[in-house]
Amino acid sequence: TYVSNFESSSRREFLRLAALAGFGFGIGNGLTASAVAAPDPRSLSFSGITDIGKARPRPAGAKPVWELTTKPMEKVRVAFIGLSRGMAHVNAVVNLPFVETIALCDLRQERANNAAKFVEKKTGKMPLIFAGDEDIWEKMIARDDIDVVYISTPWEWHVPMCVKSMQAGKHAFVEVSAAVTVDECWQLVDASEQTQRHCVQLENCCYNESELFVLNMARQGFFGEMKHAECAYI
Repeated sequence: TYVSNFESSSRREFLRLAALAGFGFGIGNGLTASAVAAPDPRSLSFSGITDIGKARPRPAGAKPVWELTTKPMEKVRVAFIGLSRGMAHVNAVVNLPFVETIALCDLRQERANNAAKFVEKKTGKMPLIFAGDEDIWEKMIARDDIDVVYISTPWEWHVPMCVKSMQAGKHAFVEVSAAVTVDECWQLVDASEQTQRHCVQLENCCYNESELFVLNMARQGFFGEMKHAECAYI
């Protein structure tokens, strides 16, 4: 299972691997199949997003995070926002010995209560509950006993929750898609650089055993010097 596969990851890898995450986004323009030869991609233009490949001026004090590392943690303390889809992640985390579920947040009180009882049954510890108010998550992320905020809410909440979590000193782990516009992507980059906190889009097909296994093989030089690689769903 996903849980048993991930258990072998070290505590340090849990956050170190997070630094590898990136954000991908595609552009559709109503293209259809045609017998005509494909145009040169460099000749294509997309209305309204001509600057998509340009890095905008960096805010004062911003520091790149592509090699960001953090101090090793013996115990990674996690809080969850969104307990519908998020329960799949809660279920995974409660089986990891180096992760502690500190708090759970959901708009629906009953859903939060049920999730908390589940965690208590699995771990013997009752997490804190934040529920019943649309903005109560801000109170939760203000706590000083949380390292990671795991966000599994509707898309429109992803960016504001990630940004405020990082500004509160937490690493932000977020469901796909992390953002839905180029500007939102830059908001995440800016916040991560300014706060020096990880912002990770946790796509499951990046962090399963097979993906991490092949990644480790590549890093160890098993394939020699790699010139090109292609990946896809099977």
